[in-house]
Amino acid sequence: MNRIPLIVVLFDSVTNSVFQSQVLQPLLKHRKENPYQPIMILSFEKQKIDIDKLQKIISNLAVKIIIKKRPFFFPLWFAQKVLRDFLHMIPEYQLLARGPYAGYICLKVADTRCEKITIQVRGLVAQEYRFTHQKNSFLLQLIHFLRFKRLQKVEHYCFAYTKSNLEIQAVSPAMKEYLVKTYRTDQKKITLATHDIPQKIQPAQVAQWKKEIRELLYIPEDAYVYCYNGSAKPWQCIDKVIAYFKAEMAKNEECFLLILTQDYTMIKDMIAQHMIPENKYTIITVEHNDIYKYLSAADAGILFRDEHIINWVSRPTKLLEYQSVGLKIIHNKTVAYAQTGS
Repeated sequence: MNRIPLIVVLFDSVTNSVFQSQVLQPLLKHRKENPYQPIMILSFEKQKIDIDKLQKIISNLAVKIIIKKRPFFFPLWFAQKVLRDFLHMIPEYQLLARGPYAGYICLKVADTRCEKITIQVRGLVAQEYRFTHQKNSFLLQLIHFLRFKRLQKVEHYCFAYTKSNLEIQAVSPAMKEYLVKTYRTDQKKITLATHDIPQKIQPAQVAQWKKEIRELLYIPEDAYVYCYNGSAKPWQCIDKVIAYFKAEMAKNEECFLLILTQDYTMIKDMIAQHMIPENKYTIITVEHNDIYKYLSAADAGILFRDEHIINWVSRPTKLLEYQSVGLKIIHNKTVAYAQTGS
C-alpha cells in the first residue's frame, strides 16, 4: 500500500489546454491504482488563478492543489525555495515533474528523503524557444541565442543527470532517440509515457455517438467528415487544414469539415477568407468530457505540422484522441508518431 506523498510540480500552468488530458486524467488513473497515496499539485503560475473554479475541476481526484505566483525575475530560483520549504516537513516523498523547468527545480531540491523523481518530457523547450524567435533584429537575435543556450543547459542538467532514483518519461520513441543523441541520456532511465493515452472506445459506442452528433449538428448521414480538433495557434497549421479541405471539397461534394476549437471567431474568419460554403462546415466549442462524442461524428482527423524537430518528436494529444475513436489520420509526415503509431 503506497502511502508516500506524490508531489506533482507544474511550470506550464493549470490553464494549459492539455491540463485535463495530460495531467488530471493520468492522475485519476493513478488514484485508482494507489487509493491511499496522498497527491498534491504544486503549480507556479504567471497569472492569477481562479482557485474555486480549479477546485471544481479536480474535486473528483481528492488531491490538494497549491498555486504559487512566480516572479518575472529569477523564477527558477524562487520555485526552488518554495518547493524546498514545502518539502521541509515531509519525511518521505515522490516527485513528478512536468517538463524540464519543473524537472530542474525538483533535481535541485530533492534530498535523501526523495524516493523517486519522474520527469515527463512533453517537448523540447530550447528548440521551441528558438523556433518561435527567428525573425528579429541582430541585437534581439543575440539575446534569443543566449536564452536558447541557457534553456539547453537546463535541459542538459535534467536529461544527463545520473541519479539512481530518476526516471525520464519520453513522449515518443523519436523523443527518446533525440535525448540519447543530444544529451547522452542513459537509455535505462528512459521509459515511454503511456499514462495519458486514452482507451480505445468500442465501435458500437462510436457508431451510436456518430449518429447522435450528426443529427444534432445537421451533418448529412452520407457525408465524409473531416475533423480538426485544436486551436488557431500558428504551430497547429489551421491554414493548411482549411486549404486541404477546400481541395478535397473540389474532388468530393459530399465532404464536410467539423472543427472543435476554443478559437471560434478566429477560425471562422479564416474559413471565410477561403470562401468555404457555410453548409460545408461546423465550428463548435465542447467540454473536454464530451470531446470523444463529437470526434465520433467524423471519418478522418487532420493533423498538420511544420517540418521541425519539435514536431517530429512530439505526440500530439489530438492524435491520441483521433485514434481512440478509430479515425483515419490525415497528416503531412512531420510527426514521427503519426507515421508509426508509436
